[in-house]
Amino acid sequence: MIKFPIFRSLTLTNYELYPSSCEEPFEIDFQAGPNLIVGVNGSGKTTLIGILFRCLSGPFDLPSATSETELGQIRARAVPLTKRARQIFGARVADGAASASATLCVDFGSRTIRLTRRLSDLAITELFLDGESIKLSHPTSGEADEEIYQRTICDLFGVGEFFDVLIILRFLIFMMEDRRALVWDPSAQRQIFRVLMLPPARAKEYAEAQQAVISADSNLRNTNQMIKRLTDRASQAEKRANQADAAEAQRRIKIAEADAIRDKLENVATERVDADEERKALRLARLKALESRDSLLRELERIKIETLRHWLSPTQDTALYILGHLLAEGRCLVCDTKPSPAAEELNNRVRQGLCPVCGSKHSDQEPVVSVGEVDKARIVRIEEEIQLATQQIAEAEHQMEKTQARFEASEREYIDLEMRRIAVDRELVQILRNIPTERAAVGSANDEIHSYEAVATEDRAKLKQAEKRFEAVVSEALHSVQKLQDNIADAFSEYLQLFLKENATLVYQTVTAKVGQGGGGARFTFPAFRLAMTGGATAGETIRDEPSDVSLSQAEFVDLAFRMALLSIAADDHSSSLVVDAPEASLDFLFAHRAGDQLAAFSWATPANRVIITSYLPSKHLVTSFLERVSQPEVRKSRIVDLIHLAADNAALRADRPRYEQFLTQIIENTGDLND
Repeated sequence: MIKFPIFRSLTLTNYELYPSSCEEPFEIDFQAGPNLIVGVNGSGKTTLIGILFRCLSGPFDLPSATSETELGQIRARAVPLTKRARQIFGARVADGAASASATLCVDFGSRTIRLTRRLSDLAITELFLDGESIKLSHPTSGEADEEIYQRTICDLFGVGEFFDVLIILRFLIFMMEDRRALVWDPSAQRQIFRVLMLPPARAKEYAEAQQAVISADSNLRNTNQMIKRLTDRASQAEKRANQADAAEAQRRIKIAEADAIRDKLENVATERVDADEERKALRLARLKALESRDSLLRELERIKIETLRHWLSPTQDTALYILGHLLAEGRCLVCDTKPSPAAEELNNRVRQGLCPVCGSKHSDQEPVVSVGEVDKARIVRIEEEIQLATQQIAEAEHQMEKTQARFEASEREYIDLEMRRIAVDRELVQILRNIPTERAAVGSANDEIHSYEAVATEDRAKLKQAEKRFEAVVSEALHSVQKLQDNIADAFSEYLQLFLKENATLVYQTVTAKVGQGGGGARFTFPAFRLAMTGGATAGETIRDEPSDVSLSQAEFVDLAFRMALLSIAADDHSSSLVVDAPEASLDFLFAHRAGDQLAAFSWATPANRVIITSYLPSKHLVTSFLERVSQPEVRKSRIVDLIHLAADNAALRADRPRYEQFLTQIIENTGDLND
């Protein structure tokens, strides 16, 4: 059976995002049970678990097409990251992470692996297994080092291919920002069950047999298309033999031209992807700047209202209310004029620390800075920060226009090249009809058609053979899942009921689907689980076929319960780690508490389990319920990675550090009345 990773520790050195790591190694010890990474927005929580993921995955990932097409239609291979993607952690610090490294220690049952990677490019530099160093060939051969590492980690997971390691990491262990809902993805379920339910050799056989079906199906379709073209043009077939020599020369020219176009297409496609990634990054930067500006505007309004309170006594609440509306909205509550001409004058008086009613300067004989002077300084500082945020928004929008133009230009070039490629391919097909080859070794169009029909017969036989081979191994996976269906469904219900009050059931079914795109291909029977759930507007449980059939928060924790069920059933010793990025989004206070209960339940399910979550502390409810069984403040504190203190300061921390620290202290001590 599979062995899942049990994270022991992560050590960072010389990574400027966490300044303490530049003085001495920044070590995080992951303890059995719940572990929490907290920090304000932008403090590096997602980066930290991204490092955790990349230590195991290295500079490889699943094929990018899996984000758009079915996993069941791709070749099972680990794809190297682009140079830009390898530098993701270096791009987040000023020095490019030139001397930064990450060391991860992980248990797999009784065995332990410790590896170190550079954060500048994800290259592996050290590898230890059970305390013994494994010799690497760096720095001359990074690819060879990765092959050594991948063989080692496959043995520890108990799988045959590194692609299967990536499947487990992406679909079970890590729930990150780009997470994909496993419970609503039949093709992903097939891959997961292939990896979890079959021995390594049979799991590899499954992937190879699937690819053989896809290849045979593609060959048959191509042959049939050629037969159709030849049939349509039978009247011109007799000219082919006399043109063989010229056609051969033309063929070489056209092949060279087609190869050149394909090379350009590849470059343009890469440029298009890079431009799209940059465009998305700029959109995110603009949104963050907008969010920062909105927060500053609210803070500015609050300070101005506090200034009014300084001038007006508690008995002047009515005046405070009227002036507050005039200041905040520019509307006069007396005559309902908006904008009121007095609003700007009132705003200037508040900014200058003058009486908001008559404009007089406050008389304060004491030798201290008056409240008005303090407010003036705070207002000026915040207005400067608002101006900076506005400039950042404008710059982001300007850069977005340039990047959009770059993207559109590469898109147009890509389309033009694709049209040229299609035209050249058509010309090549026309030339090939005039060349005697293995498939066209006769002197007439009719004989040529007969030759292709013979090839088609052979292709069909190969397809049938491939389908039979695939059917055998799919049946083996199907039977393995059927044996465990009740265990998986029970474990799912156990975890989900901690979060949902609705009745929800994991329904096991078999589904039939094709592999390949041919119209006459065989259909195979695959295992699949579907969600049935009650709801306020439905009678009894109904099948929910899409994530949109439930709320956003429900979808997150339904999928989380499915992952927990698979991890607990499939693990050799029932132990595993689970890493979840910001699970509290879109949750009210009761659901946040239940979410913490669900995550905590899995963390305590076995003595070795680890659950690692990040939180930006929108409220106390999820984290306090997540840590509820850890009652001692010092013990609770040891399970928290406190990025409020350990990460590089950002504007939010500089502005409100005491409030963040107080909030976290009350969570650690489980005391205080926290505002949600």
